[in-house]
Amino acid sequence: MLKLERDSNLKFSKKNIYSFGIDYFLNPKISIESRITNSFGVTPATSNLTMPSKDNMLYFLGFNYNPWRPDSVRKDFNKSKRYLNSEGLTVNSAFIQTNNLGKIQTGIDSKGNNYLSYKYPLSNKFQYDLTLMQFKDIKFNTDTKKLLEEKFIGQNNIHTRLGGKMILIDSKIYKNGIKISGGRNQDINSKQGFLFGEFINTFELSNSIILNASPKIFWSSFSTIKSLGLGVNYKINDNVAIIPEINVPFDNESEFNYSFSLRKNINKEFDIDLYISNALGVNEIGSLLRSESPRVGILLNYPF
Repeated sequence: MLKLERDSNLKFSKKNIYSFGIDYFLNPKISIESRITNSFGVTPATSNLTMPSKDNMLYFLGFNYNPWRPDSVRKDFNKSKRYLNSEGLTVNSAFIQTNNLGKIQTGIDSKGNNYLSYKYPLSNKFQYDLTLMQFKDIKFNTDTKKLLEEKFIGQNNIHTRLGGKMILIDSKIYKNGIKISGGRNQDINSKQGFLFGEFINTFELSNSIILNASPKIFWSSFSTIKSLGLGVNYKINDNVAIIPEINVPFDNESEFNYSFSLRKNINKEFDIDLYISNALGVNEIGSLLRSESPRVGILLNYPF
């Protein structure tokens, strides 16, 4: 399509308008839309207009949810194995609980860090979660990490995040998914936001051992840091599992850290994690950085 464009000197010229997009359907309920275009927008009313006085590309990412459509079929899941398949402390898993079963996670550690998360599956292929975190006793010794503390983590400030996990491959022994989150430090002097992405891989090596591997990236206008999370969920019996994890840095900004959790399944309804970790926090940006000293903590996982 050709359209007249006017520059800052009120000179008109013809410009080609182009758009390119990909729609990916996770299942009949969930689809993801992506677009690249130099038009003013992607709606019928704006797609035939260019940006005023410019010819810049715009990027669009959209999410469609159709709850009235049938869900994809998945195998029945034994509740006694639920705690083994769920994510670890700092390393996620490519697993979503059965539909209509949400989960609350809450915990605190010896430094006073506290954590509250609500997760709910909109489909067998998609789960969203809303998280509130508070970091305490943070001490960094480099300018970059001090910037991360000031802009994105905060000292005793509430840190919020909204994310979604999508399952792309779901087989008996291997599951694969991605998770994209947006977060913000709620400090009145900061209010800085960031994006966080994970490429999650889960391998069921046996009935007792599950391996999780998750490359992660934190992106902001100030800094980008990357890491690889590796964790094992080892089932001792139907009620107890041990979960050792490490996060290996991919660059000079992220830091090597470890975690070790003992998970107890109580009445097959909720789990209690007792853990020791030198990661700054139990989730996302906290899993990329190291605390000055190890912390011990407790994390409750309650499905309903």
